[in-house]
Amino acid sequence: MKKENMNGGMVLKSILFIAIVMLPLLFFFLPYREMRDYIVLFVFVIFSSVLFFLSKSLMRREEELLDVKDTLSEDITKKVLVEKTLEEERKLNQIILDYQEQILILSTKKSGMININNKFFTTFDFKDLNDFKEYHQCICELFILKEGYLQKTEGSDWTLTVLNNPNTMHKALMLNKEGEETIFLARVKKVNVGEEEYRITTFTDITELEKAREMAESSERVKANFMANMSHELRTPLNGINGFTQLLSQTSMNEKQRKYISLIETSSKNLLGIVDNILDFSKIESGNMELESKQSNPFTEIENIINLFNARAKSKNITYQLDMDSNISPCLLMDTLRLSQILSNLISNAIKFTPENGKIIVEVKSLSKTNDLEKLYIAVTDNGIGISKERQQVIFKAFTQADTSTTREFGGTGLGLSISVTLVHLFGGTLQLESEENKGSRFFFDIEAKRCDQEEKKQKVLIVEECEMTKIVIEELLKQHEILVEFANDEENFLNKLSTEKYQLLFININMPNIDISKTLPYIRVLSPTLPIVALGDSEEDKNRVETVLTDINEYLDKPIQIELFNELIVKQMQK
Repeated sequence: MKKENMNGGMVLKSILFIAIVMLPLLFFFLPYREMRDYIVLFVFVIFSSVLFFLSKSLMRREEELLDVKDTLSEDITKKVLVEKTLEEERKLNQIILDYQEQILILSTKKSGMININNKFFTTFDFKDLNDFKEYHQCICELFILKEGYLQKTEGSDWTLTVLNNPNTMHKALMLNKEGEETIFLARVKKVNVGEEEYRITTFTDITELEKAREMAESSERVKANFMANMSHELRTPLNGINGFTQLLSQTSMNEKQRKYISLIETSSKNLLGIVDNILDFSKIESGNMELESKQSNPFTEIENIINLFNARAKSKNITYQLDMDSNISPCLLMDTLRLSQILSNLISNAIKFTPENGKIIVEVKSLSKTNDLEKLYIAVTDNGIGISKERQQVIFKAFTQADTSTTREFGGTGLGLSISVTLVHLFGGTLQLESEENKGSRFFFDIEAKRCDQEEKKQKVLIVEECEMTKIVIEELLKQHEILVEFANDEENFLNKLSTEKYQLLFININMPNIDISKTLPYIRVLSPTLPIVALGDSEEDKNRVETVLTDINEYLDKPIQIELFNELIVKQMQK
């Protein structure tokens, strides 16, 4: 197009040069009129041509101007359409943002908050973003300073706390427009668009959930306290009933009285078993059930458990036997109390649901051994009433028995198997069942136990006590755990013993007349930094002193010593 314009311009300039400069000269210098006429004609042609070229050029320029106008018009139309589309998309995006239940905030590091959805304004007392920015630069300025919640530190970016700890639950506490404390779960995501970094922040109202959680925790604490108090309140009279029935059974009675005493003793023991199951179930529900392993001889421990049920099995003429693998290690680290509880539940059920002249076999085998671990297989098999396939699916659930008539006929709470399932799981196994109606049942599971050296079983305890009766009681109780005992009567004597001997536990009377326990404790910790210390006292004041002042002491034990508490303490401390 430009080349054509240049060629046309050259032609037009040439014609004009001839017409304006050359022809007038010829017109004056030519002698003949005819020739002048020709020249006039030629000039006319020339001017016609010039006009033709001029009109054509003007037409072309007009076409070019029209093309430019059309192009500009098309560009403007496209721009208007694009802007209209963008505006519609912005409105749609805002509608989507406003539809969300959470508060959504879009921000950049340079500009701060650039967009907030409508949920923010319905929650807090602000008309729009500009209204908010008149009073605040950051939403963090609305945070209430309280432990456990997000806090605003001057000069820092609070969103970094959330971004750098994505697996933590970040909560913000703020006042809503009604002036009520509202708890929000805060999350922040980082998005890069080109060179700009955007942060998308969400605040989800979890006030009701937090209140429900706090109520549940409070309820759990109340429940735990109630169960602890009930444990004491129920066990105390039951222990009294058991004690006095045993005393009565040793006196002169006729046959009828002896029968009645036997029934009272059996009933009280059953009731104590129910109480124990309920308390254990409460521990399991609260997640406080833990195993406490100790060195033990599995042959002795399991045989003792079996012997507990000899009389009951004999009363029903049940063939009752133990098949125990002789290859089992004689020393294993395990919680014998909980293992006894599992086996007792299974054996008790087997005897309960096996008719007279039936058969029960308790089987214990060694499945595998390593230098450190041994895997045991334990099964209780009977030829009793069995369990239907349908009931086998629910038999391990709490408060469930094989049949609704079972409770009426045989008694029980339906908690035994549920507790046993959890205990077996704590041992690392799974309680399983094979059963057929009217043919019997087999409950079995595997557990893993650490192997131990029998020579390491000799544990030693030092007792610092002046009361001979207390010393005798503690010594006799420790002998039941196969623990060696040594005594000391004064500070010099027991500190010398600590410096020369290794002890697993120290009992010390904090009211010894020749020992200032507050001054002696630092010396004990220098000689034996990790030695568990049990304080012996006889008042509430002694207990408070241990809890508040003598904080280096691990446990407190009241005198006179309660056997059950003492045994629990020994199991807990000697396995650390």
